[in-house]
Amino acid sequence: MVMTKINITLSLASEESRALGPLMTVNDWHGNLLRAAFNGPEIALSDGSEEIRGLSLLVSSVPPLEIARREPPSNIMLQGVLEGEVIAKSFQGMITARSDGICYITTAKQLISPDAEYDRCICLLKLGGQLMDQMDNTCFMVVQKLLQTAKEVIWVNNSCEYTADKPKVSTVSGFGKTITHGRPNLSFIHINVELTPSIVAQVMRVIHHNEFVAPNDRETDLLQYEDDFHIPRLVEAPEINHLFESELCGPKPVTIQVDKSNEVKTPVKLCFTPWSLDSIYFRHDHTLSRT
Repeated sequence: MVMTKINITLSLASEESRALGPLMTVNDWHGNLLRAAFNGPEIALSDGSEEIRGLSLLVSSVPPLEIARREPPSNIMLQGVLEGEVIAKSFQGMITARSDGICYITTAKQLISPDAEYDRCICLLKLGGQLMDQMDNTCFMVVQKLLQTAKEVIWVNNSCEYTADKPKVSTVSGFGKTITHGRPNLSFIHINVELTPSIVAQVMRVIHHNEFVAPNDRETDLLQYEDDFHIPRLVEAPEINHLFESELCGPKPVTIQVDKSNEVKTPVKLCFTPWSLDSIYFRHDHTLSRT
């Protein structure tokens, strides 16, 4: 008999403690499990009959790691400016050791053959240096060629952590979304790493994980902080983030008491001229009825 140890973490929530919390439905759990490289919910028992609240029981499984690939992918790496050659060769050695296809190394100063096509591009151009404000014509042509032909782009940079010293680095996220808008089938993943000896291993960890996740379910922005990867994104939670003025004052403007006296003030209306801050003023609004 073979015994396997499995670590399980349970997180409980109740309607009383999270009355306004974003409890996930079965469909929400399905999407999040796929993002975490699971197969999705195999058994999902809801607290209610309509399956719109939290789940009492959720069972899922991890897909087998032995996934056959038709052909090994071709990789190309754009060398960075800070220890770029050493890091690029480390990537090349690890990709080759994993039998993950051939891997070429190039720089932003070397033009790529017009007929060249690559499955994956690992871009280290911004690792340790600026790119967007120092890009010349040759560098632009190289980046443009790879963005037009590669099926997957892994864009690696640094210095965009919680206390960023290079705010321009964060523009890569918006840059990637602009590129994928023109090429919907392109997988553009932005990884912000810390300049530590484990850079190669951490990036390869993300690449290996994405091999078992469908392109549409992959995370596009990853932030490394103290050897852990975080997903810097906003979660829509209107009941938490919005101030419900209609619940406080009603759906229509009402007259309110502005001082301690019993005198009821006349409602006022905000008036202004667009694009002119100096034009803002208040005037009496006699269209509102007194309460």
